[in-house]
Formats: sequence, C-alpha cells, structure tokens
Amino acid sequence: MRDLILKEAVKQLKRGGYENLSFTAISKTLDTSRANLHHHFSNKEGLAIAATQSYINNNMARLNEISLRHTGDFLGFVVEIEHMFIELIRSNGAKGMCICSQLVREEGLPEELVVLSKRHFNDLISLFETQIKEAQHDGVIKSIIPPRKLAVQLWTIILGILQMALTASDVEPYLDDMKGILTNSVSYSA
Repeated sequence: MRDLILKEAVKQLKRGGYENLSFTAISKTLDTSRANLHHHFSNKEGLAIAATQSYINNNMARLNEISLRHTGDFLGFVVEIEHMFIELIRSNGAKGMCICSQLVREEGLPEELVVLSKRHFNDLISLFETQIKEAQHDGVIKSIIPPRKLAVQLWTIILGILQMALTASDVEPYLDDMKGILTNSVSYSA
C-alpha cells in the first residue's frame, strides 16, 4: 500500500505541487481510508518528502542508466536525454512532468523539499558534467569550455523545454521542432 500511496502522491505533486497534495484525493483514488494513509505517512509534509525522494531516486536511476549506456558516446547521451524529456512532455501533458519544476514555483515549502529539489538539480548538473568531461577527454568537445558551464547551459535548455510545456496551452505542435535542440547546442561546442 505504501508504494501505491507514493505513486499517487508523485502524480499529484507533478500536476500541482505541494498545494495539490491531498490525503482525501489519494484515499478516494486508492479506495482506502485516510486512516490507512496516515498509518504510512503521519502528515502531508512527510508524504511529500517521501514522494519527492521516490521520484528523484527513480529519475536519477533512469538518467544514470542512460549515462552508463552512452559511456564514450556523448552525442548518444544527449540525444537520448532530449528524447526522454520530449516524451515525458508528450505522455504527461502540459503539467505532470516533473515534481521539482512544480515545487520551485511555490512559496512557503517545507525546508526539506527545497533541499531535495536543489540537491536533485545539482545531481543532474554533475551527471551532465561527468559526461562532458569524458567527451572533452575523448576530443568530442573542445576542452576550452568549462565542463560545469556547459552542463549548466544544457540543463538550462532542458528547463526551457519544461517551462514551455508548462506555459503553452497546446505544446504538441512544438514537440517535433524541439527535437535536436540539445544536439544542436552540443554541436556548437565540438
């Protein structure tokens, strides 16, 4: 039951952030009592923290798998990351792609959620930075570009893709045009 609760909490957080998280809605969706939810999570903050951590763990596992699959193939890494985010937008609609992109919009969040979101951002940058250092070592990317700077620039482009999906009323017509945006950015660095 705990895993089902977390899965539903992740959906709610993706779609509307901390404010949207509701024990009542989760209990209705899962056809269980609020008492059963409180057996696993004493309060909204605890549920939000556990759901956010679960989301981050799953997200980083997927990204690390992509990174390992493309060791020595930076362009392949970038293409698959780009494809992953575009497909997330396509499958989740304008909202519902990322917990952290929802949470960073809210004021008054519990401090641990802010820390988790910031740590996740830094972990993503580090993952990109590691790939970039390897690509520079292999001569795929110019070594004059600081790896962290390029990692931040690539992640900024991804955030722009996510922001566009959050603000566009119908993002579908733009998705095909978004393909190649990261790859084009990397090709300028080669």
